[in-house]
Amino acid sequence: MTPDLCTLGKAVGGGFPLSVFGGRREIMDRLMPVGDCQHSGTYNGHPVSVAAGLAAVTAYRQPGFYDHIFMVADRLCGGLRDIFERHKITARVQGLGARFGIYFGITDKVSSYRDAVKHHRDQMLQFIAAAIEHGVYFHDYGGAACHHGFCAAMTETDVDETLNRLENAVGKMRIENHESTK
Repeated sequence: MTPDLCTLGKAVGGGFPLSVFGGRREIMDRLMPVGDCQHSGTYNGHPVSVAAGLAAVTAYRQPGFYDHIFMVADRLCGGLRDIFERHKITARVQGLGARFGIYFGITDKVSSYRDAVKHHRDQMLQFIAAAIEHGVYFHDYGGAACHHGFCAAMTETDVDETLNRLENAVGKMRIENHESTK
C-alpha cells in the first residue's frame, strides 16, 4: 500500500538535521510554487544538510551496503547473546539491521511496551557502567529499555574488539553481583 504522504527523518540526513516528505502528485502539487499552499521550515534546503543527505542516500544505495550492515548486526548481536549466555545472565538481544535493543531479565521476543517494561533497569545500569569502564558506549535512558546502534563504518575487527571488551565488562558485572549477594 502506498501512503498519501510519507515523512522521513534522521537517517536521511546522514547525521545532519534534515527531514523530507513526499506524496502523491495531486497532494504535492498543492505546494508553492505550483499550488497555493506555502511550506517552510528551519532546515528546509540548508545546503550542508542537503549535501549530507545526498551523500547518505548515495551510500545507502551502494551494492553491498545492507549486506555489510546485516553482517555486522549478526556478528555483534550474536556475540552479545553468547556473552550473556556464557555468564548466565538472562537477557534478550534483538533488533533489525543497525538498531538493536538489550532487555535484561527477558528471554521472549519483545514486541510491545508491556513486554519492554518487564526489563530489569538495574541490570541495564550495571551493564552500561561496566561497558563504559571497558571503553564501549551505550546510550542510557536511566536504565530503561532503549535502542542502540552502530554505523556502517564498523568493521568485523571493530565488532571483535567491542565483543572482547564487553566480555570483560559482563565478567566484571558477574563478579560484582556475586560479591554483593554474599
